[in-house]
Amino acid sequence: MLAFSMVFVLDSREKIEADRKIDDKLTERYTYTQVTDDIFHDPKVSLKMGDMLETHVDVSRFYAWEELTGGILGAFHDAFLNAAMHGNKNKPGSVVRVEVEYGLLGSSVFVKDEGPGFDYRAVIEACRNGRPYATRNGGGTRKFQDSYFHISYHDNGSLISISTPLITLDHVREFNSRHSKQA
Repeated sequence: MLAFSMVFVLDSREKIEADRKIDDKLTERYTYTQVTDDIFHDPKVSLKMGDMLETHVDVSRFYAWEELTGGILGAFHDAFLNAAMHGNKNKPGSVVRVEVEYGLLGSSVFVKDEGPGFDYRAVIEACRNGRPYATRNGGGTRKFQDSYFHISYHDNGSLISISTPLITLDHVREFNSRHSKQA
C-alpha cells in the first residue's frame, strides 16, 4: 500500500492536471440542480452523488492509483454538500457542477458552486492552528485536514479539487506487471 499525507496543497488546476497526466478525453461532467432549500433534506442528493462517482470507482481498478481512491467518496460528499449549502446558500435552482478526470498518475474530482467564494486561505490557516474557523461545525474542512488526498481550492474558493496523491511511473510499471501476470 502506498502511504501519503498531502492536504491543502494549493496548486493551480493546470498543475494538478499536468502532474497526474490527465487526458481531457477522459473527463466526466455532471450537473446537479438543487430542488429544496435544505440540501440535507433532499431525498435524491445522496443517490445523485453516488451516481456521479460510481464510474470513478469502476474505472479506477484499471489504474495504478486505484488503492488511493478508498476515501474519495467521503471527501467528495463533504465538498458537494459544502458547495450547495455554503456556496449556493441552499438556494433552490442553484447548480453544483462536478468534473471527474482520469490520468495515468492520478485522478481528480472538481466541485464548483455558483457562490462568490470565501477566504479559504484564512480557513486553512485556522484549521492548521486549531482555531475556530467555521460558522457551523466545519466538519468538511476537518475531514479534508485529516485526509491523504490532495485538496486545492480555486476561483476564490468556489471550486475545490480532490485529487489522488501522485504516483510514479515505477508504480505504474509495477501495477502493469502484477496485472499482466494475473491475466
